[in-house]
Amino acid sequence: MHTILMVADEPDELELLKAGFQKAGIGIDMIHAKTGTQLLQVLSTSMPSIIFLDLRLSTAYSWHIIEQVRQRAIYNDIPIVMYTVSNDATLIHEGFRTGADLVLLRTNNITELSESLNNIFISDWKCFKQQRLARKLCLRNSLMNNNQNGLLPATG
Repeated sequence: MHTILMVADEPDELELLKAGFQKAGIGIDMIHAKTGTQLLQVLSTSMPSIIFLDLRLSTAYSWHIIEQVRQRAIYNDIPIVMYTVSNDATLIHEGFRTGADLVLLRTNNITELSESLNNIFISDWKCFKQQRLARKLCLRNSLMNNNQNGLLPATG
């Protein structure tokens, strides 16, 4: 049984994801949070196997929430999957930059969704964590190099 934390403000997203898990035969205990604040409250009392985070919550873009989660070392091993209908590369890039591990494009096709969920649950999450840390290191090095070249203002 996997404990899933789904952060979404639309009830239909929850129902669709539940149906996908059921069709995939993946046993879950789903915890629901509607906001980033609720997400952090849930994390203070439970440790989910994975977080599914709607990329566009009505109150904020999810990357702000991802940053808040990743600032706490205790949560760094929890995979974060951005769940979205958007394939906007800029939004998705920002999600990865702030610490998301994967994107799951929302589909109303339950068979496609269940196949995607199965693939997520057979993934090697240690590899995703290493990739996330490597992206962070590359970004930091890039910023330092750009700053040395005078492309970014120095911070003091």
